[in-house]
Amino acid sequence: MVKPSKPKRLKSIHFLGTSRKDVKSLPKGARAVFGFAFLLAENGMRHPDAKPLTGFGGAGVIEVVEDLDGDAYRAVYTVKFGGMVYVLHAFKKKSKVGSKTPPRDMEMIVKRLKEAEEHYKRTTRQKRSHESRGGEMAKKARITQCSGNIFADLGIDRPEEHYVKAHLVILITKMIEAQGLTQAQAATAMGLRQPDVSKLLRGRFEGVSLERLLKCVRALGADVEIKVKPSKPKHEGRILVAA
Repeated sequence: MVKPSKPKRLKSIHFLGTSRKDVKSLPKGARAVFGFAFLLAENGMRHPDAKPLTGFGGAGVIEVVEDLDGDAYRAVYTVKFGGMVYVLHAFKKKSKVGSKTPPRDMEMIVKRLKEAEEHYKRTTRQKRSHESRGGEMAKKARITQCSGNIFADLGIDRPEEHYVKAHLVILITKMIEAQGLTQAQAATAMGLRQPDVSKLLRGRFEGVSLERLLKCVRALGADVEIKVKPSKPKHEGRILVAA
């Protein structure tokens, strides 16, 4: 099996409390979209459907909503604290009326936001000792750090392949933005329909092949170089997406 390498990350993803379990309990379509949203945040970007959660005075607490088969699912994370992405909560919105976050879920978000702040302060204040006592600190705060592949953490099928696809989509997003293209213009350039581009940029690319994504990258004006070299002894080969 070929595994992707880790990109140079701007931030580090951490799950507060049961938030990882909460996301994993959602339908796979919602998990894939939320995982992509967390990956974008890790890379200093924002999902197209992400917006500041009302009640927190700014853009530091972010909510992503995914409508799937008539149900609404939500994931909430914060980027308020330095190089960290803290996943605070994920849930299915039971009410069919209005977009207001239910009080019980809001209380959970507030509680975990405080835990995230405390963890961040301890991490920055005790940076040197954190290396030796990191496990103890994480256990106390009920925090789990991402393994390096967010899709594996969330139980996505074929997570290594999905991880590589996600980074290609991030590259495509950056190229579209750099060229100032609309989704319709990008769709024409890549030979896709505009609705398909919209799905792609929102993390709904499970049925899109790696070959097709590489063609999209080329269509937007980038060369694709495939370089094969020996891997480290007793290690599986990896795929690196670099630009």
